[in-house]
Amino acid sequence: MSLGFSRLCPSFDNVINDPLLLSYFLQYLSSTKLENIFRLWLELSSCKGRKSNSAEEFEFKSEEKVLSDKELDKLRKKISELAVNDVTTIYFRRILLIYSLARIMENPNNILALDPCLRFAESKLRLSLFPGFLKSELFSQFCSEIILNDQLTLNDVLFEESLLVFFVEFLVGDPTSTLLTFLMAVNAYKKEFHELMLKRDYHETIEKRYEQLLHDATTICAKYLSPASDDFMGLTLEQYRDVLDSACSEKEPRINCFDDLYKLIFKTVEKNILPSFFHSAPFARYRHSFAKKSG
Repeated sequence: MSLGFSRLCPSFDNVINDPLLLSYFLQYLSSTKLENIFRLWLELSSCKGRKSNSAEEFEFKSEEKVLSDKELDKLRKKISELAVNDVTTIYFRRILLIYSLARIMENPNNILALDPCLRFAESKLRLSLFPGFLKSELFSQFCSEIILNDQLTLNDVLFEESLLVFFVEFLVGDPTSTLLTFLMAVNAYKKEFHELMLKRDYHETIEKRYEQLLHDATTICAKYLSPASDDFMGLTLEQYRDVLDSACSEKEPRINCFDDLYKLIFKTVEKNILPSFFHSAPFARYRHSFAKKSG
C-alpha cells in the first residue's frame, strides 16, 4: 500500500495519476501553449516503458559531433525512407537533436537515443510548468470545487496539514480520536521508512536504521494494539497477534506491516466519522477561511 496524498497539495506524480487533477493540469498547459511538452513526455515515457524489458544492447558507431547541413539533409532523406515506428514518429513530431538522429539512423528501434528529449520534457514539466500550475487560478478552481462542493476524501484531509488540524480539533475529547491518531502514526512511520531506507546517501548504518524503525513499529503496537494501553483500539486477540507478529517479530522492519489494519481503520473513519466532520463548526471555519482567501 503506497503512502496517500491530499489533492490540495499534490506532487507532480499525484497529478499525473489523478484523472480530475490531470484534466485541470492539461487545461493549464493548454493556456500556456506548452501542452506539446506534456505530449512529448507522455509518448516518450510510453515508448521507453515498452522497450524497458528488452535485453538488446546497442553499440553506436557515430560520434557526437555537429553535422553539416548537407550531411543532415542526407540523414533526413534516408530516415524518411525507413518504416515508421514509435521512435521515428515521435522524433519528427517533436524535437530534432542531431546526435539522436544519427543514432536512430544506425538503429531505428533504439529508444535510448531519445533519452535527452525525455529528460528535457520531464525537467520542464517538473521544475517549471508544474510549480506554475500550483500557483495558477485553475488549481485554485480545482481546490474550490472539491472543498465547497463536498468532494473531499479522507486522504485529502489526512495529508493536508491545515485541514488536518481542524479534523483533530473536531475529535478532541471523542474516544474515536484514537483511530485518527493511529492513521497519522502509521503514515508517519511509512514516511520515515522511505526516508531512512530508500535514500542511498543516508549517513547512518543499516543496522541503526533497522533499530530505529523497529522501535517505532513497536511503539505503535504498544500504544494502539495493547489492551493495557489507554489508546487501545479494541482489537480482537487474533487481530492484535497478526499485526504484532508482522510489525515487531521480524529482524528487519517492514514498510507494509500495518497495511491490513490501516485499511480497516481507514474505512471505519471514512464511513462513520468523516461525514460528521464535514457538517461541523471546525470545518465550516476552514471552508469560510478558504473561500475568503480564494475570493
